[in-house]
Parts: sequence; C-alpha cells; structure tokens
Amino acid sequence: MTGLLVKDLYELKKLWIQPRYLVTSVVITLAGIVVFNSSALIISIFISVFFINTIQTLFVEDKKNGWNLFVKTIEISSFKIVSARYLLSILVCLALTFVNAGISKFLWLMYRDLSFQEYLILTLIFLTVTLTYIFVMLPFFYLFDENGLTIGILLGVLLVFLISRISGLSEYVITFLRSITNFEITFIGISILLLLGISSFICSFLILKWKG
Repeated sequence: MTGLLVKDLYELKKLWIQPRYLVTSVVITLAGIVVFNSSALIISIFISVFFINTIQTLFVEDKKNGWNLFVKTIEISSFKIVSARYLLSILVCLALTFVNAGISKFLWLMYRDLSFQEYLILTLIFLTVTLTYIFVMLPFFYLFDENGLTIGILLGVLLVFLISRISGLSEYVITFLRSITNFEITFIGISILLLLGISSFICSFLILKWKG
C-alpha cells in the first residue's frame, strides 16, 4: 500500500508544482490579505478546495495510462488500492488545513478582528467540511471517473435543494443544537464524520470490485 500512496503523491506533486497553479494561488491569497483583510481566509479555503478537487485527476490518469489494467496483472487487492487513495485524500485535507491554520495565525496577528480561538474554530470547521466533501465525492470518482466531480456536485446541489424544501427542518435542527452541550455537538459531529467515512470507503470498495 505504501507504493500506491507514493505513486499517488508523485502524480499530485507533478500537478501541484506547475508554476501556473502555484503563482495563481499565492497571488490570489496575498491579494486577498491586502484587499479583503480577514476575509482572505475564505479565499484561501476556495483555493484549497480547488487543490482537493485535483484528486479526481488521479482517477483520470489511472484510466488514461492503463494503470487500472496493470494492477489487475499484479493482483493488488482492491482493499489496498482504495485504502491508499483514501489515506492520500485524508493527508491532503490535513495538509491544506495546516496551511489554512498558518494563514489564520497570520491574519490574527495582523488584524485581530476575530479572537485566535475563533480562527482555530474556523480551521477545524474547514477540516470537517473538506473531509465530508472528499468522503462524499470519492465514490463518485470511482464510479464515474472524469465525470465524477460534475455528477457528484449536481446531485449534491439537488439533495441540498430537496432538503431545504422540508418545512420546519432548519428550525428543528437549530433548536436541537441549542438544547445540547458543545461536547455533545462535537461527539455527534465526529461520529457522523466517522460513519460517513466508513460508508464512503465501503461504497468505493464495492464499486471498484464491481468494475473489476
């Protein structure tokens, strides 16, 4: 599995170190810090989401260069293949969260319009959102390859729209969250994230086995 992880990291490195991506990301982030002050954190988050979406490129490249056929000949288990891809995705989310934490620290030192604790909370929210996003998207990447991102986002938007049409749901959720402690909210959030991650992994594993 280590070899699979190194292979994926190498593919991402080739994509990420392209000057156009690095220069654009740095310029946009610096411009956001100068022009938008603390709102630059939002810009940084959008850039991070872009880098997370490049994980889909791995699936496209695997299909294009014949990697999927190659792994069948050397009999690497589907479990190891999926595990390596999920581990890589989690590492990417953690690395980008670390970058955003650094930007948060810098913004706090410069502007102090939010407390340092609030910036840390935003960073933890970012980690939670990115992990949720990647857990939802990975099965779509496995099932639809290069079309996975588009189909996943469209279905996600449709699902959010349908949920928003449920009368009184938002008020019920807000009332429920206000009735429990911060510890209970954290515990519920972590539990949901773990269940989502496990369910996502199982779906991806079954899809890969099915595609053979």
